[in-house]
Amino acid sequence: MSIMPEQEQNATPPPRQCPFKDRLAQLHQDGGFEKITLPEVSLTLGIDPKTQLYSLLKVATEDVWRKIQTSLGSPEDNILRSLQSSQKLPVDRVLTPIEREELLDLLLLRDSNPKVACMISGLVGKFFTRQIRDAIYAIDKRPPNDQPEWYEPLKRNLKGSMFLDNRSGVCAILGSGFTTARKVFWNSYGILPDVFEQEMNRTASVAELASIGQRSHGTFLRLAGAHISVLTSTVESLHGITPDYYDYTDVTDYPDRTFNPSQFKLTSRNPDKARLEPRGELIPVASPSPVSNTWLGCPALAARGTLGLNVISEFLSWSHRVAEDLYFPAIKLE
Repeated sequence: MSIMPEQEQNATPPPRQCPFKDRLAQLHQDGGFEKITLPEVSLTLGIDPKTQLYSLLKVATEDVWRKIQTSLGSPEDNILRSLQSSQKLPVDRVLTPIEREELLDLLLLRDSNPKVACMISGLVGKFFTRQIRDAIYAIDKRPPNDQPEWYEPLKRNLKGSMFLDNRSGVCAILGSGFTTARKVFWNSYGILPDVFEQEMNRTASVAELASIGQRSHGTFLRLAGAHISVLTSTVESLHGITPDYYDYTDVTDYPDRTFNPSQFKLTSRNPDKARLEPRGELIPVASPSPVSNTWLGCPALAARGTLGLNVISEFLSWSHRVAEDLYFPAIKLE
């Protein structure tokens, strides 16, 4: 009878595989989070403050997103405008073809795919911060009787919170949802080439990466629908950090750095069917929220854009077009 070396006998067995959606369900159950479904959105004052804030943010997100959509050009033009600003070039001036190429070359100078993704993520953030600010400031300048019905109630609802009860506070709380979606998207796309290589033992083609990325949006939507405590703990895990409870601002204040590739897998060996997904078995149990165990999810999932989809889905589709225009052409495949 052969005897295993002591090191092998004491080796920790790999964790049992767990689908990400099952792990999220377990995290909510273990944390005692109670899912609340609103039959309809109400702006009525006097209802539960958390439910009212959710209702106001749903309507506000829908209104502001639709306003932003009317001004969106091509994703490449939108992001180049942010790049112009970062390079101290006037954003209202049309670029010459040579200037345009010089700006695009700045992406190619990044020495790794994650750095390309992080640079684009930062530019997307600057672009949407400006778009949200412009939309809210335009509303704020109108006479009170010409402002949307959600605007003043939302400002009053922010009083006493971490957000200011003025137009800057409205910009901040609306922007936080887009910031979370943006960072989850680009932190994931930034590691997609590495995850593909570790799973398939070969380098992906640009077409394969684009296809897998687009099929992975359901994972991002599951995260958006999670309780804030589960979301923050999961994001910490995906960065390879031992999770703990973090307040709402910490979700959006992470630096633009990509996730840890070892925390992810592809769901299929067939690139035409595979999705990028976190390894559920590597995500520890979330700490219960010290604020509330009621659970509504992201208001943007209830809001509808001009395409008839929820706002997060439409934002992810727009972000994927940015990836097709700027990220995939700039990444380095060896």
